[in-house]
Amino acid sequence: MKIKRIAALCLSLVLLAVMLPIQAFAVDNLVYRVGDNGYLALNRYTGVIIDSTNIQGDVTIPSSVEGIAVTGIADEVFKGYENLRSIKIPSSVERIGDQAFWGCTRLRKVEIAEGLSYLGKRAFQYCYSLNDVTLPASLDALEDYTFASCIKLESVKVPSGVLRMGSYVFEKCEVLKSITLPQGLTTIGEYSFSNCPALETIALPSGLTSLETALFDNCTSLRSVTVPSTVKTVGQSAFGGCTALKSLVLPEGVERISDWAFRGCSALSKLTMPASIKSIAADSFYGCTSLAFVVSSDTYAQAFAAANGIPYEINGGGSGSDEPDPPGPSDLPFMDIESHWAKDAILWAYENGYFKGTSETRFTPNGTVNRAMFVEVLYRIEGSPATGSHPFTDVPQKAYYVGAVAWASSAGIVDGTGKGKFSPAKMITREQFATMLYRYAQYKGLDTSARGDLSRFVDSNKVSNFAQEAMTWAVGEEIITGKNGPYLSPKGNATRGEAATMLQRFLEK
Repeated sequence: MKIKRIAALCLSLVLLAVMLPIQAFAVDNLVYRVGDNGYLALNRYTGVIIDSTNIQGDVTIPSSVEGIAVTGIADEVFKGYENLRSIKIPSSVERIGDQAFWGCTRLRKVEIAEGLSYLGKRAFQYCYSLNDVTLPASLDALEDYTFASCIKLESVKVPSGVLRMGSYVFEKCEVLKSITLPQGLTTIGEYSFSNCPALETIALPSGLTSLETALFDNCTSLRSVTVPSTVKTVGQSAFGGCTALKSLVLPEGVERISDWAFRGCSALSKLTMPASIKSIAADSFYGCTSLAFVVSSDTYAQAFAAANGIPYEINGGGSGSDEPDPPGPSDLPFMDIESHWAKDAILWAYENGYFKGTSETRFTPNGTVNRAMFVEVLYRIEGSPATGSHPFTDVPQKAYYVGAVAWASSAGIVDGTGKGKFSPAKMITREQFATMLYRYAQYKGLDTSARGDLSRFVDSNKVSNFAQEAMTWAVGEEIITGKNGPYLSPKGNATRGEAATMLQRFLEK
């Protein structure tokens, strides 16, 4: 009998040697059994699980083995175990490595006790059956792709201790409908919720500063988003393809809306825009066929809407009052120019059809002018001739200004802003305005020999090299006479009132 027992023991050791890698039998490692005939290798000195074999069923990781605390799970230890159903991880585990459970396609339940501080990249990616996850408050970040393509995951509560989420964290979680984010979260990486077609509503935390690239791209059921006032930027395609989104409030503090930010939001009919907005990419609202803005008076957002043919309403008349604006003087087409220094030039530009109002009752004289708006003005002056094509990649074929840009490009009046772009929504500066006028004068064959003395302006050294000749001409022709005394303000944005004035001085020479 004793011989048989020895033989059986030897056979067991041989079988175990076949199942486990050679490193598991190093003197530094301890092998122990878990679940249904599964084995794990634990480093005796670090307490980290470094290898495994035949893992299946429901597995509970012990907090210690033979007096050695289990402190971590190394990279890829459980990767690809298709028959692992559930995993329970004790409080002694502080770190779970990258791709630790990657591709465990039948894993349904994950329970991680308090104590974990690091959950690796792609830790549960492609766990197609995962639908029950408990994460500890001790966790301070979710790394890239942590739960990407977990297509059965319906709801998640991100722990209160998490301050940062990487990129693609919940990408392609096809049935993810509800997610709770902690208020301390300050960063959510790009594509984190992209292609989550079941996600309907989300409240973003108050410390967030940016809606990163494609954050909610193709979230086709998303209908309610709370954006905090700490957000400064709406990134590229942040809401691209959110076809169920009907209204959204961007709070005061948002300054920039990037390319394709709301691409294809065909149901978006009400977008409340803050006065803090300073930049909107020309193609931000491509495919937004129902779009209308709610804006404050005399703001960039209002000027952008007017220039791009987007319907809008004034939010409280720009004053916060619910009372309607009083009618303007009966002899003026706009109620906001009566006491403005550029009133006469504005009336001249309006009566000649060079400028339109930003609404039926407002001109917005202190609003800015973008590049598309000004080439459109010059195009009207020229009589809107037939045009061909243009070389710019950021001018949509259906944009109202496409003909003007094509004409201005072929006439040598504009040559773009670099890398094949025209930047139609970029605000035009005073020196850029002068340069376009100068080139238009040359195009018309007018005398452009006049030269003024820029040195009499205290900021003449700020004139860009490309604008030197045009600015000396504009000063010489008294098209530009200075601003606030002895200042050219060459890089300051030209207002609508200034543009009308400079245009009148040029055309009436």
